[in-house]
Amino acid sequence: MLRGIGVLGLLLIVGLLMLTYIRVKPLEIGPWRLKLPSGPTTLFQLFVSVLDIVCAGSCLYVLLSEPAVPFLAFLVVYALALIIGVTSHVPGGLGVFEGVMLFALRNAVSAETLTAALIAYRGIYHLLPLLLAIVILVSREIMERLPPVVGAVRQIQSWSAKLVPTVMAGLSFLNGIVLLVSTATPALAARLHITKVLIPLPIVEASTVLASVVGLGLLVVARGLYRKLNGAYAITLALCVAGSVFALAKGIDYEEAFILLVTATVFFFCRREFYRRTALMDSPFTLGWIVSIFGAVAGMYWIFLFSYKHVEYAHMLWWQFEYDAEASRSLRAGLGVTIGLFFLGINRLLHPPSKRHDLPFADDLDRAEIIVRAQDDVDGNLALMGDKQMLFSEGGDAVLMYGINGSSWVALGDPIGPSSSAAELAWRFREMADRESGRIAFYQTRSETLPLYLDMGLTPMKLGEEAVVPLDGFSLQGAKRKGLRYKVNHAEREGLSFEILNRDAVSTWLDALEAISDRWLALKATREKRFSLGSFEPHYLKRFDVAVARHGHNLVAFATVMTTDTRAEASVDLMRYLPEAPDSTMMFLLIKLILHFKSQAYRRFILGMAPLSGLETHPLAPLWHRYGHLIYNRGERFYNFQGLREFKSKFDPVWEPRYLATTGGINPLVVVKDIAALIGGGMPGLFRK
Repeated sequence: MLRGIGVLGLLLIVGLLMLTYIRVKPLEIGPWRLKLPSGPTTLFQLFVSVLDIVCAGSCLYVLLSEPAVPFLAFLVVYALALIIGVTSHVPGGLGVFEGVMLFALRNAVSAETLTAALIAYRGIYHLLPLLLAIVILVSREIMERLPPVVGAVRQIQSWSAKLVPTVMAGLSFLNGIVLLVSTATPALAARLHITKVLIPLPIVEASTVLASVVGLGLLVVARGLYRKLNGAYAITLALCVAGSVFALAKGIDYEEAFILLVTATVFFFCRREFYRRTALMDSPFTLGWIVSIFGAVAGMYWIFLFSYKHVEYAHMLWWQFEYDAEASRSLRAGLGVTIGLFFLGINRLLHPPSKRHDLPFADDLDRAEIIVRAQDDVDGNLALMGDKQMLFSEGGDAVLMYGINGSSWVALGDPIGPSSSAAELAWRFREMADRESGRIAFYQTRSETLPLYLDMGLTPMKLGEEAVVPLDGFSLQGAKRKGLRYKVNHAEREGLSFEILNRDAVSTWLDALEAISDRWLALKATREKRFSLGSFEPHYLKRFDVAVARHGHNLVAFATVMTTDTRAEASVDLMRYLPEAPDSTMMFLLIKLILHFKSQAYRRFILGMAPLSGLETHPLAPLWHRYGHLIYNRGERFYNFQGLREFKSKFDPVWEPRYLATTGGINPLVVVKDIAALIGGGMPGLFRK
């Protein structure tokens, strides 16, 4: 009869499952409409239900000290008790569930044992989750009702986050020293006696050598932690856990094991502070770090000699494997550290030389253009000149353009791309410069990215201010814009007209544009600039739309137009005109461009930098600001500083600061000289127009 009932129950379940696969429409039974779940959902529900019953029943089964009933038979009783408890409508089946279990197992398990197991089961299965839920609920309520406290805690976390890499690097280095010193000194007599009883000699011998190697590893990876490398984080976590095991195995050194485990726990909760994906051995080791590592190892050797000065050296010491042969174990640990240092040195010597910093190929420019056009920073289009080296992020979603002159590595602007990838790219660039003993600088950076450069240990210095015209409020109407309105009307009366040449049509007009460019260069008695400015290169012009001014049917001026697909910013790069063009041509061209981009729903128009403007003149201001302000006021015979700002002020722009971020001391002066050489095309360009 029982087998028949079981088979019938299984057939009902299989029939219900088949019905969910076959019937899609709701099942109608009289006035009721029953919408069946899908077949996969029903199958998954059955699986989860069975799994829940098996796991919960297993929990109760293991609480029985000596169960005399087979597990499957016990599971049948448990499931039956659950069903009766649910159908009784008593909350949680309290009393009903226990009564069924006691009745069904009365001949297999004593009532005292089963009662104790049922009480423990109720605590684990019901009370413990309830207490955990109460803690979570109370925590959420406190956090939501105390926003000032939450704000303060988050601010403290943001402050502490800046200290985490340095503190963790120091902890790693300190733990490494502790392990090295421990392997170089004898164990306590009482602990050595316990070790003889509990731990086999081969494990003690191996653990001593491995503990010293782990100590050396913690010294080495400390540099990577300081530089926020996620690889160093993972290695340190593993070394701390392994070191705690070896510390216990080599001589019951529970103090060291405890310190290492606490360090590993702290590391575990600081994961997000180590986000950089640079390879550990690519991280440059400065002279200070090298001296520190060798100093720690030398200290280990000295402590070893001091601790065992009463032991006379003999070659047999290397081959003594006994619990009491502590000098031999320390000697072999020192050898392990020496071999580790040797291989580290070989690795650094055989490290592949730095790759050449070649100019980008056409496909590199195409990759960069895709990244640039997806971002807001319109100045990123200067990467498409092809005269600067490029560094791409590992994910291919960010790019940094830079140039090298002498020992100065100068990035033009901020890395272009998502903030996380851009930060990674900036750090990689710094590491590349460090490996080559280069002087690093970020030129014309924006104020939003200054925290990144401050974290890198760089000092920002204001270069001047950039004129940004908000397009939503720009108009030629009103008395304030009377001058601009007059310029446009006067230019149109003189026969000037405005037109945008699509980038696909630029090739057709290249000869005419080049003729204008050549005559403009001759008129100004100057030569093409580079790096932070565009030059007339056909491959460069073909990547942009070009705005032109016509006098009648003839082209008399042009400007290359820089935009991105986000329509956040627009700007111009090359602006050149013929000597015979009307005087108002360039102003006309610029105003028409601003109006054009406003009609295209762009948000900002970038008019470019006013060098050395907006610097502080206070007596306590930095020396750079005071000298820069002096040049701005007195240097008109060399460069039209004030006139350039006055011209751009006609458009009522918002002035945004731009900075040079580099290391301190005399480095900024050298960097500025090297930037000028990059722009001028070499040192001779510093002394030519």
